[in-house]
Amino acid sequence: MKFSPLAVHCTSLCLDVISNEKFVFMTLDDIDDCYTDIYQMVYERIDSKEKHSLYLEALTTLVTQKILVILVNALLHPSEIEPGRMLSDMDDTISSFTP
Repeated sequence: MKFSPLAVHCTSLCLDVISNEKFVFMTLDDIDDCYTDIYQMVYERIDSKEKHSLYLEALTTLVTQKILVILVNALLHPSEIEPGRMLSDMDDTISSFTP
């Protein structure tokens, strides 16, 4: 299956955060506090040529929220971390929004 570059990037970001030794000590508030930084990283990664700024903001918000959901799930259910499922879920989220 072919995945969007944005889905691969976002999944990689999730896995980088999860694999950090400090992740297990994070709280839900800590993850929520990452919103602005993650939003900025996602926004910079989206190919913005010929896309309306409202579309970019909405897609960035959607993808950032999905990343936070993945991180929260990984924190609360560490035995259920499946990179393949993360990638597929992320790609589905992006594809559902992309015109």
